[in-house]
Amino acid sequence: MCENCLDNETIERGFLRLYESFTNEEYDESNCMSYSKIKNVHDNPEILTKERTKSNKEWLIFGTIVDILLTEPEGTFNNKVIINDKVPSEQYINIVNYILENNLPLDISTLTDEQIEEVYTKSGSESNWKVDTKRKKLIENASDYLTMLSTSKDKFIISTNTYNEALTIVNTFRTHPWTKRWFLSPEEQKKRNIELYYQFKIKYLFEGIKCQSKIDIIEIDHNIMTISLLDIKTGSDLPREFIKNSLFKYGYGYQGVLYNEGFDEFITKIPAIQNYILGNFKFLYVSRLRPTYPVILSMDSKLHREILDMGIESGPYELLSLRELFEEASFYIDQINAGKTNIEPYELQQNKGVVIARSTVSIIPY
Repeated sequence: MCENCLDNETIERGFLRLYESFTNEEYDESNCMSYSKIKNVHDNPEILTKERTKSNKEWLIFGTIVDILLTEPEGTFNNKVIINDKVPSEQYINIVNYILENNLPLDISTLTDEQIEEVYTKSGSESNWKVDTKRKKLIENASDYLTMLSTSKDKFIISTNTYNEALTIVNTFRTHPWTKRWFLSPEEQKKRNIELYYQFKIKYLFEGIKCQSKIDIIEIDHNIMTISLLDIKTGSDLPREFIKNSLFKYGYGYQGVLYNEGFDEFITKIPAIQNYILGNFKFLYVSRLRPTYPVILSMDSKLHREILDMGIESGPYELLSLRELFEEASFYIDQINAGKTNIEPYELQQNKGVVIARSTVSIIPY
């Protein structure tokens, strides 16, 4: 038997679960800083004052469905998802989401003319129809869906087509030779002397702020004493577009850095893996436009350090460093705790409202 095999006297299979920071309920109710908050804090500091709510955006629901099918215990899907082919078009889904998010009356027939105009305009559904026509169309196309959502708040509602699309992507992740290693059965994991943990929840301190992260996949390879963190992504970007832009366009770079930094701090209290090496953070991606193969985007240590400490300029994207974002978050948290309701941008506070427009060329001809 190899020196570092799992079934020795110091490590038992499944040991990491003993150190998990939260139950699912505790994680959902926690007010710790999260990646989704910190990546938006620069442009939207008010996010720190808002309670977490379930989003009904189609792309986010689809990604959640894929995560459930890939990483949650069998039976979870039926407890969390309703398949119903009365799901309306995206236009009416957006209107229903606006109604729910803004606590408008659930009986569409009772909405005032002004509210009818509001839900169309504010949800991005511009139309030249008269208000009575808008109301009629809304009742015909959205009433049943609105009722389903309002009475099934803890569940996701998807169509059969969406479910089948998710199954196709799940099958690609599980069976493609590039990614199937992260979806092995428990028996196969034991045979290879590795462990895979899914949806693992951790709490940690970063830059003096309590944080939480839910990691899609943790791979522990006891043969070579390494740990890898991975996140599952889907979307409508083509594979090459995802590779080129996603770390900056969607802020995924912050996620990879924060999760690795947080996990590195988290495992300091776990003696069994003190000498294990934490590898590059990886994103596993399958495009909804090219669902036949995955891509694996791995963040090397140099990029990790740049995002952590220096910030990034890449094409049209200019990102602060992760430490700078946490500095801003700390400032806003102090403002909120002091009872201030009108939160002004951090950099404007620091420079008394002055912003310098700088030249975009290095040499100016005269």
